Amino acid sequence: MPGAGQSALVTRLPALLMIPPAGAKRAERWMAEGRLAAASDLVRALAQSEGIGPIYLLAAEAEDRRHLQGLGAIAWDGPDGPFHFGRALAAFAESTGAEALAYFGGASAPLLAPALADEACDRLRRGRGP
Repeated sequence: MPGAGQSALVTRLPALLMIPPAGAKRAERWMAEGRLAAASDLVRALAQSEGIGPIYLLAAEAEDRRHLQGLGAIAWDGPDGPFHFGRALAAFAESTGAEALAYFGGASAPLLAPALADEACDRLRRGRGP
């Protein structure tokens, strides 16, 4: 519960996971397979967090989208036109109406544990920032 003069900014952070195109070359496909495995771990970890949710997904490849939706991610189409990171992130923030959100790239799973996500959300709730 916030102290005097503080407001609860967030109860749960909506999360956006962005997965880029796989690429056509063999090495690019290998990287894409590793990225999808890491993204799968990330969706599972975020699902365990009390402070994160729902988990949205912007994936360039239909196969990645289907796989991660099977783990509980919600497909989000993003804005029209060619991909632009800033425009996609701004459109997501606007579409959710959230004052705060979490963004992850597909290979960020090794960097986040559910407890760390919960701590970040708790700090936002107490008005201390991320």
